[in-house]
Amino acid sequence: MSGRRLRSLGVFSDEQLTKLENVGWGKCKDALLQDVVSVAEVLGESEARTAQLIKEVARKVRPSPAQMLSLTSTGRIPTGIPTLDNMIKGGLPVGVLAEVVGQPGIGKSQFLMTAAAKGTTTGNVLYVDTEGKFSYERLSEIAGEPTDDRVLHCYLPTLELFMSFLEELELQVEENCISLVIIDSIAAIIRVKDLSPVQRSQLLVQLATTLKLVAARFSLVVLLSNQVTMDNIPALGNTWHHAVNYRFQIYPLTPGLITSPHRILALTKSPVTEESSFRVIISERGIVEHIPTDTG
Repeated sequence: MSGRRLRSLGVFSDEQLTKLENVGWGKCKDALLQDVVSVAEVLGESEARTAQLIKEVARKVRPSPAQMLSLTSTGRIPTGIPTLDNMIKGGLPVGVLAEVVGQPGIGKSQFLMTAAAKGTTTGNVLYVDTEGKFSYERLSEIAGEPTDDRVLHCYLPTLELFMSFLEELELQVEENCISLVIIDSIAAIIRVKDLSPVQRSQLLVQLATTLKLVAARFSLVVLLSNQVTMDNIPALGNTWHHAVNYRFQIYPLTPGLITSPHRILALTKSPVTEESSFRVIISERGIVEHIPTDTG
């Protein structure tokens, strides 16, 4: 989606494409993330005509009917980690808010990119990056193939940018046929702003409510990363704790040692199953399950 060139779609004329490329808008995401007025000014077209062109771009990057049928027939988005998906009855059900938590450097972004790579097999993915950790190259490595045309990446390092984007989230989801929204991370944008406890609580309620409403309305999954406290408790307090439907936590296999790729992945909150955990490895293909070696 976002990495696909506009020239490959056959929507704009050569003259229009040149105008867009001259301002740095040569990819699908560039047209889809701009407001109609701005694009119309660059093209020298009416807003009505420009809106038609942008809708045609959105139509051409939608998932195939086979992919949409696969999603709607199951109503679940797999995480890409088979044991975890089996625990939660086939994947995360659409309409939920889920998070992965853990200390810095533990592999939360790797978990999210593993889920994003798998998510491209059932639809389009919107990847909101607040810390600058996203990489198309890494995502393609995990997926085993290029994923640029199915993942829309947005870098939003401040709370102001994130809140502005949140106002347009429904439009982005609808126009790009998004089935999985990933936010890496939610804690980073909350903590960069000097907020009173009351303001922080109100903001968390607003964020959780908006994200869950979008998930329910458009039958998608919102999956995000969160930090932990010094006591290894998920950050952001009770308000956020109760808003999340599913929670996964990543621990080092050996306490205090994160230089090793070995981890423990735990399901710590779920409405459908009890808490459980298993061993995984951070590999070139993302988060993969540890396969015991028979030393006998």
